[in-house]
Amino acid sequence: MAASGTAAIQLAVATLTRGGEVIVPAFTHPATIQAVLRAGARPVAVDIEPNHLSVDPAAVQDAITPATTAIVVTHVFGYPADVESLEKISKGSDIPVIYDAAAAAGTRIGNLPLTHYGDASAVSLHATKVLNGIEGGLLVSRNPCLIDEARMLSNFGIRRGRGADPRGFNAKANELTAAVATISLQQIESEMRARRAVLDLYWERLEGHDTIHMLRPSAELAYNGSNCAVRLDRGSGDIAGAVSSALLKRGIETRRYFAKEYDLGTSSRHVEANRAKAEVICLPLWGQMPSDAIEIVCEALVEEAAAANA
Repeated sequence: MAASGTAAIQLAVATLTRGGEVIVPAFTHPATIQAVLRAGARPVAVDIEPNHLSVDPAAVQDAITPATTAIVVTHVFGYPADVESLEKISKGSDIPVIYDAAAAAGTRIGNLPLTHYGDASAVSLHATKVLNGIEGGLLVSRNPCLIDEARMLSNFGIRRGRGADPRGFNAKANELTAAVATISLQQIESEMRARRAVLDLYWERLEGHDTIHMLRPSAELAYNGSNCAVRLDRGSGDIAGAVSSALLKRGIETRRYFAKEYDLGTSSRHVEANRAKAEVICLPLWGQMPSDAIEIVCEALVEEAAAANA
């Protein structure tokens, strides 16, 4: 365990890179890119694919240079990146893949959890997540040497019988976080079922609205119900910002993850990432969300999306 999901991704990057260039998504939380900078590497942002908003594997392949030391990929909103294509790229180039799986705890492809893929995955245990410890994080890897090094780095880099590793910092989780996360883990299957039931109601209510498109899992995916993300059609401009502000005035809080205050900057070359930042919002979602609350949110969303496109 780590003190936060941010600490977990920092540990993953620190153990697998030594400077150089690290490929990152142009649509991700700032912590993903900050972890690369903290490790003394240079982030190289690539564009995303439009369906589940994760990195475009073709863009990753094109961005690889002799200076590339790692690839960091985000499972956006708990939906999986194209792990099969990325595994092939990783093996073919001998470059490690680190997954920012902050929102992905519990999501499975077939019988395999998303944390099965890549060289390491960083999971958040923040209170907003399906698996939560109020705060905290997990670093997951099938490489025991990586875990040992990360554990050392998380304890100020203290090495028994030797001097401290200068890359170390205090990333240890506390006992309360561990206790709450343990209870949450025991309840995660029921929480995922409850969230998916809420999503079903959202999908049923919003289906058929031409200007509102919901991100939905593929048939082989067991989704954890992390987020209710919708994409809004626009002629031009920042429709997500307009609709989000209008909903807030009606007492409905939405999140524009990876845009505005979450944004570290995007090149004009990142066409799909820029579109997502202008079009995607996440609606309120929790496992015990009442059906009448879902109806209120949907009705307001439909009205405000229509007004923004008028």
